[in-house]
Amino acid sequence: MTQQIDKGGFSMALITYLSGHFYTQNQLIRSSDTSAIQLRDFQSRKMMPMPAYKLDISLASTSYFGKFEERELIEFYPKAYTDWLKQCCLFKEEKEAFKSFSRQFYIVKEALLAKSFWSTDTQFNANFDNFIESQWHHFLAGTFGVCTKTGMPREILIKELAVYILSEILSNGIYSENNSHAVLVALKHLKTASSTLAPHEQEKGTLYRLIKELKSMGYISSNGIEKVT
Repeated sequence: MTQQIDKGGFSMALITYLSGHFYTQNQLIRSSDTSAIQLRDFQSRKMMPMPAYKLDISLASTSYFGKFEERELIEFYPKAYTDWLKQCCLFKEEKEAFKSFSRQFYIVKEALLAKSFWSTDTQFNANFDNFIESQWHHFLAGTFGVCTKTGMPREILIKELAVYILSEILSNGIYSENNSHAVLVALKHLKTASSTLAPHEQEKGTLYRLIKELKSMGYISSNGIEKVT
């Protein structure tokens, strides 16, 4: 699952990953037709997420013409945040941002229920509004910009639901053939919603951890193939 990178190659691999999957702050504000001042204002008012990554680059170059040194802090945001930043410009007050976020969760919930992918746990369903509020804080912190493909409500809910279902199954501590199909479906959704992560972070991700645990319990064979019953 993880990339094999030669020693010293992580810097270029990280830059390639960030450049391919994210917008820099300048790219984000250009694509959303906003400004850096507006972006900071929305962030300070708890409407817009913080960056997923901050890259502190120190550059030193030596040539015939002498030495050159430069240091720059570059922020990276999920490309899908373009539309969210545009929405922030339309919100009349801060609470409208959370209302929009929450509304999108319920839309995704209905779509997942229609596909019969949902938790039967009564506590999870009873506390769904609290769950959304908890995810809102992680959203604003930039967490989901790192661990989901878009950082937006659809992938957030799919990922967190899949993790919840798989964790419940794993908490039993033993393999059960009755759970094999549920594992297959949840893992498929988790893979769909999860980001590939930066090269140096891949073994720290939830997907990596859960696959490792599912293998140890017998739900996934040693060659990485899910068991289907």
